[in-house]
Amino acid sequence: MKLLHEDVLSITPKKELNGCGPQGFGWLVPDHYGKVDFTKAGDIHDACYFWLEKLKGFKGKPLREIDEQLHRKLITEGRSYADEVFRVNMRILNRDLSRSKILGYLRVPIIELYYQSVVRFGGLFSN
Repeated sequence: MKLLHEDVLSITPKKELNGCGPQGFGWLVPDHYGKVDFTKAGDIHDACYFWLEKLKGFKGKPLREIDEQLHRKLITEGRSYADEVFRVNMRILNRDLSRSKILGYLRVPIIELYYQSVVRFGGLFSN
């Protein structure tokens, strides 16, 4: 299973990645819902926020070399694109790792609630 823009994890400092939830407040937001682990989706989202901040100061050549599409989308759409990547990746993980379709469907409202929370409050915790 390949997540959207997961290659960016290879060039993002590990200290910037903390799974789901804001850094320092991760205990408030679980990385697992049932048996599905959404940590990687959270890490990719953290990486997107990290590179979004870096792109504001310079052209972000290392990012462009790894993921041209992510580079372009972060410049043109900013945080909203990073948040949508998070939503898509959570849906992929839910679909591919759910033990049954019913459990997958039951997680959808949680995924959507979490996405809406990130859209509303994510900016408070970005640099």
